Amino acid sequence: MRIETYPQVTEDNLSDSPRNSRLASTESHLPFLEDSRASYCLALPPALILTARLSGKFKAYLMLLSPGKLIPIEWSVLKRSRRPNTYLVAPPGFTPIQADMAAPDFALDLSTLKYLWDRMLSKQVRIETRAKRKDGLQIDYIQRTALLRFPDWITVRFIAKDHEVSTLAIYSRSVYGYGDMGANKARVQLWLTALKKEFATSQPAHRTISRKLPT
Repeated sequence: MRIETYPQVTEDNLSDSPRNSRLASTESHLPFLEDSRASYCLALPPALILTARLSGKFKAYLMLLSPGKLIPIEWSVLKRSRRPNTYLVAPPGFTPIQADMAAPDFALDLSTLKYLWDRMLSKQVRIETRAKRKDGLQIDYIQRTALLRFPDWITVRFIAKDHEVSTLAIYSRSVYGYGDMGANKARVQLWLTALKKEFATSQPAHRTISRKLPT
């Protein structure tokens, strides 16, 4: 499998959530969990972080808050971290673990769903596209929080159910912190709500089927 890196894209506003001083991640085996730079950075008082921003040394601070190396998500063998800092949306049976929310179906072909997703995401902020599968159907993003710039990984997979119906899987997980105070759930539901609006306004004939998106 070949992964291609892409330049930065923009994405939406999510406020910061408090993070514990312990590290967390997508999967417990990720190598950057042992990175002592991260533990040191999370011990910094917020006042020092703000000082770094004002003094022009914020880039050095962001280097301490590295999201780590991307380990590609393989949905058929997906495992969660033991820490409660993830949120998963997926079609039933798509992953061996239970999703937090069943993915909605769209009365759209796959390319149109992906187009609407890209259009929705272009209206957001603080998002980087980090990797994209060669077929273009799986994309990995980083989103950072507004003030302290904590990085979170988000992976999306676009899935064709047939020629006229498609769906998607989204896995959002925090890099730092034991819990996430609901930040990953809020992010995913925000994106799905925004996607629903794009869907509703793009072509009046389109309609969501099977399940309703959260409001």
